[in-house]
Amino acid sequence: MRMFKVGMPALMLGAASILSACGGSDSDNTVEKSYLTYYNLSSNAPITTIYSDDSSITSVSYLNTSGRRTLATGSQDIKLCVEEDEIESCLYEQAIDFKANDLNFLVSVGTLAETGGDEPLMFTFSSELPEDNYVKFNLIDLAKICHESDMCADNIDVTFYDAGTANVVDSMQASYGQATTKSIVEGTYDIVVTSGDEELIRTDASSLYSSASAGINVFFAITDRVINNQDNVALVLLSAASSTPFTYSNEKLESYFRVYNSLDSLGTYDLVDNVLDTPVKLVDAKASDTLTDSAAVTPKDYTVDLVSSDLSNTAFTGRKLALTRGADNTIVYYRNDLGKVQTVTFANIERPETSNHYIYFVNLLNDSVLKHYPDEDNETPDSISLFLTKDGNFDAANPSSFELGDVSNALITSGTYTVKVAVVAGVNAGKDEYTVIKQLNSQTFGEGGMTGDYILIAEPVDDSADTAAVGAGVKITLHKM
Repeated sequence: MRMFKVGMPALMLGAASILSACGGSDSDNTVEKSYLTYYNLSSNAPITTIYSDDSSITSVSYLNTSGRRTLATGSQDIKLCVEEDEIESCLYEQAIDFKANDLNFLVSVGTLAETGGDEPLMFTFSSELPEDNYVKFNLIDLAKICHESDMCADNIDVTFYDAGTANVVDSMQASYGQATTKSIVEGTYDIVVTSGDEELIRTDASSLYSSASAGINVFFAITDRVINNQDNVALVLLSAASSTPFTYSNEKLESYFRVYNSLDSLGTYDLVDNVLDTPVKLVDAKASDTLTDSAAVTPKDYTVDLVSSDLSNTAFTGRKLALTRGADNTIVYYRNDLGKVQTVTFANIERPETSNHYIYFVNLLNDSVLKHYPDEDNETPDSISLFLTKDGNFDAANPSSFELGDVSNALITSGTYTVKVAVVAGVNAGKDEYTVIKQLNSQTFGEGGMTGDYILIAEPVDDSADTAAVGAGVKITLHKM
């Protein structure tokens, strides 16, 4: 099992200016070097390790890149490998001749498999810069699903509109599996992607500038994206320095969200936008401790009340809720150690159903629970550990630690698991031992409808007090991502 902390989704970062596309420079210019970026768009291989001549370069999660990596020139054996149940299998192997100063992109799209899958795509760009005050706009079309469906024609158009005058400045075409390069004068543009008469993407104003007015290289990709259970396409920036592609806001999209309210005191509750003369219910009459269906709303900053549907109780009023364009999030309301209401938000990543599963673990266990499991110094623990074991044995090797409000994801293969939430050296445990405070037995993933990815929430059985959480019991619930 691999566990990863979940950070802010790239599409919520809000950056729109590109000041550099080349990343760090090499101090030793006497040795010829080449460059490689691996981009993982294979949902069946959510953690892929890339090797060069049997030396591991890095591991790359689904929808992310390796960042730009420096390689020696000449022929090298490149492998893409995955690990399942502690067994590593290499699904792609190819001898690639790397030329000096070339900028190479290796992309796995669709199904990554040793046989019968989709062959990874290789693209090579020159590192030569355009003339001053120009941007070399390098575009890779990776929207496989879009082109295989009726959404995208064989060729799609990319048009650059001056953000001030709305005049067309330049345009280019893209087709699946192909790379296109165009030198464009620096400026601020609205970028529009169309297929025939159908508009697929319209970005907000995007600045293509070099801070030194020198020419720069930028690398973009058009990719498939599932949002709110619908197939879409996205325009992303592939940065040399970051492993997280920046997804440009698509003006065609709304904002999408689901809510999990763990505040038992509210019972059936509403989430109300209270700024308008006539308040609007964003969530209407939902039971606490349930995950709502996805809602689509106009992107903006809302001011919300979380209240009982019968108005008998109010958790809080006048709280800001920023819902950004194109975001698809789950918002969780919970009580902190002082009984005050807080939220944690994470992105919904929708993958085709595969033989592996992301389990998003949300820790809502506050001091009302953990005080009953003091550590060896008789102090309340400030974190818990999560174990998912296929054999049912309690394996405490290298556990991950989670504090209140943490969201992390574990990658597991299909099978039957025992799920355990534990504290270090709790009641009746010796030093460096673990006390299980709640577990689920014989939980099967990958069969009987339990396919896809899941959210696992650990929370107090009763947190109904308004000023301090009082419940001592623990419950664990599973929800479809």
